[in-house]
Formats: sequence, C-alpha cells, structure tokens
Amino acid sequence: SLMAIHAGAARENEVTIQASIAEGVEQFEADPDRIIQALGNLLANAIRFSPAGAQATLAATMHGSTGVAFHVSDRGPGIAPEQLPHLFDRFWQGPDGRRGGIGLGLPIARGIAEVHGGWVRVHSEPRVGSTFSLVLPRALPSPESVQAGDDQAARTIVTD
Repeated sequence: SLMAIHAGAARENEVTIQASIAEGVEQFEADPDRIIQALGNLLANAIRFSPAGAQATLAATMHGSTGVAFHVSDRGPGIAPEQLPHLFDRFWQGPDGRRGGIGLGLPIARGIAEVHGGWVRVHSEPRVGSTFSLVLPRALPSPESVQAGDDQAARTIVTD
C-alpha cells in the first residue's frame, strides 16, 4: 500500500502519516500503479519537508459529483510565492536543494494526473506548510483524448 511504501521514510524523518478516505471515493477509474506513483511523489515530498514530530496527511474526498480529490498536506516550511510558478518545471529545485530528489516528482505527478483527465494544484504559506491536491474525474477520458504515444491507462476500479 501507499502508506507501507513510505512508512520507512516517515520513521526516519520522525513524521507521522495520517490518511482518511471519505465515503464514495472507493470507486473510480484509473491506472492504480500510476496513481500510486503520483500520490507517492506528493507524499514523499510532504515527509521530506516536514519537521521532525510533524504530521503529513493524505485525504481522499469527492470533488463535486464527478471527481475525486487527493490532498497531501505537510507542516513544513511552505513555499515562497515567487517559487510557485516553477514547482512543476522538470529538474527545478528550490533554493534548499539539499533535501534530495532531482526535481522530477512534481512534474511526473502532474503528467499522470493530466493523462487521467485531471490536474494537480498547490496551496502553500511560508512557515505554515503546503497542500498539494491531485484531482481526477471518476471516469477516464476517452482514448481519443489521450495524447498519441502515451500508453492507454488501464480501466481499473480502485477500491483502496
């Protein structure tokens, strides 16, 4: 599971992970491996940027009547407003590049969301923390709307 994959990093960074799933979120069409990869990238960042003793959260909620939203939050240093336009640029890292990674996690998460017909957004306040929201439609886009050359996502019902 996603939580098990990140349990070691959370322990190492002394961060707890809290997860919640709202009623109705259990069923939607997606490629489960890619969604786990996208959420894993967001959760890894939340763990990496949270101070020791803090909590990272993953909440799955309905987004209107036709979508599902995953919100990954941390209580880390937050992101300066002037850095926000660059967050999804490949290989970009903030001024504190010592935290690891190579700057591909967020662009990959966004790409996965977009292939599924969704999007990723961030809300952040310096010295308060950040929340990344990955929003997907409950049904995959038609194959005609997927860019040529991309693998067609498997139509799988994800139940947890």
